[in-house]
Amino acid sequence: SGTVFMPWHCASGIVTDIQLTEEKEAIRLAQGGILDDAIEMLTRVIAAAPEYPSALNNRAQVLRLAHREDDAKSDLDKAISICTPLTDKYSVFRNVAAQAYTQRGLLWKKAGDEERALADFERGAALGSVFAKREAVSLNPYAKLCHSMVRGLMEKYHFSHPEEGPDSKRSRT
Repeated sequence: SGTVFMPWHCASGIVTDIQLTEEKEAIRLAQGGILDDAIEMLTRVIAAAPEYPSALNNRAQVLRLAHREDDAKSDLDKAISICTPLTDKYSVFRNVAAQAYTQRGLLWKKAGDEERALADFERGAALGSVFAKREAVSLNPYAKLCHSMVRGLMEKYHFSHPEEGPDSKRSRT
């Protein structure tokens, strides 16, 4: 009746229930703003299971919150390298990879590197992240151009045909 954890098989072995519990506790600490303790706990989990991508992804999230972007990017790079070859076989790796690509995209975007951000958001979107898809669309130069053109046409049409606007009597019939 409780949450069932599937054992994570990693290159370094199986992630134990203790490590899974510590990871969940670290997430709870991070949500409460206790970032240093959360980072320390996730670091212990990663030390015990260095090929466990979920812990790397979660520590990266906490590191981002602590404004340690370089450390976060390093964890994301490793999580992505572990997950990517396994995304076709296992949905859990696909989900972690989608999150990692999305987080790394946010780091690139914050650094002003829209090209890399777009590439990572597109990868995250392809793996199922709805948020990454929205970010990719917002950064896509063709989507920006199209949106700008449509907005310009709508404004031009509204100014040249005010009688057909939402406040006109004609539109209420």
